[in-house]
Amino acid sequence: MTRLVLLALVCSVWLVTPSLEAQEASRRVLVLAPAGEARLARSIGAAARDRATATLGARGFVAARGPAGCSEPDCATELLTGGAADYALAIALWGRARCDRVAVTLVDGQGVTHGGEVAVEGTNVDAAIDGALDAALEHLAHGGSSMVTITGTPPGATITLDQIPWGALPHGDRVPHGAHQLAISADGYTTDRRAITVGTEPLTISITLARSAPEPEPEPVAVEVEEPTTTPPSAGPDVTLLAIGGGAAGVGLVLLGVGVVTLALPDSGTPMAPDFVYERAATVDAIGWLVAGGVSLAAGVVLLVMGATSGGTTTRTQSARPALFVF
Repeated sequence: MTRLVLLALVCSVWLVTPSLEAQEASRRVLVLAPAGEARLARSIGAAARDRATATLGARGFVAARGPAGCSEPDCATELLTGGAADYALAIALWGRARCDRVAVTLVDGQGVTHGGEVAVEGTNVDAAIDGALDAALEHLAHGGSSMVTITGTPPGATITLDQIPWGALPHGDRVPHGAHQLAISADGYTTDRRAITVGTEPLTISITLARSAPEPEPEPVAVEVEEPTTTPPSAGPDVTLLAIGGGAAGVGLVLLGVGVVTLALPDSGTPMAPDFVYERAATVDAIGWLVAGGVSLAAGVVLLVMGATSGGTTTRTQSARPALFVF
């Protein structure tokens, strides 16, 4: 019942509009009650709506007052979709001591919004209303917004629209008409960059990101390394040479001892004339013992040295080149 009353009110306003037959082709706009800061809406709201109505009329639109108490575009949706009007116009007034800002939103029957917002210079609210309405009408003439939905894989991929973060895959929202740059990226995947054009129809884009190729691993570099090698150890010292050398050295020591004792012992036996012949014979014997003992000792020492040094481990270094790789 309420809807019928509202429709009757709107139609009654349009019936008394002058030259209605000549304006049937004009676009009809339902001007809603001003909103925003409540104090400003009460004090200058009526004047603001009258100003917007006059501006619309001067631009070829047929303006009518919306239902009482309706200040948001949503409350006029049924009237718009029912054909009672082509657009709904919402006015918002903001400020503290005075009106500082005016926002105008023009909504069509499909829910597409066209808005403008202008700061008030001084106390000239009328100029701000005209400017905000002009911006909304300009947006209406040259581009609105349509629903753009992005689907695909991998879920959660980052979406940027015109280099501005726009959400995560999958995502959908309204985008102004015109050309835009779209990019979808995710770790481990190749970024998808493309240009899109948003028109009056909803746009759905399905994207499947390709996995990026793994970074090539560095090639191994062969490094030649020299390693020390050793010859097999011998069986040890020569025991035979050590035994012979030790025996010869021992015999030499004994012979030396005999020679020393022979020199030290007094003459014995029956003296013979002349005495010096006997003494000389004894000295010659002692010298013979000493010489024999020295030779035997020297030979034994040589054999001992040879036997002791004939074994052991000899270490030598050769150029070995194993396959050592550095990454």
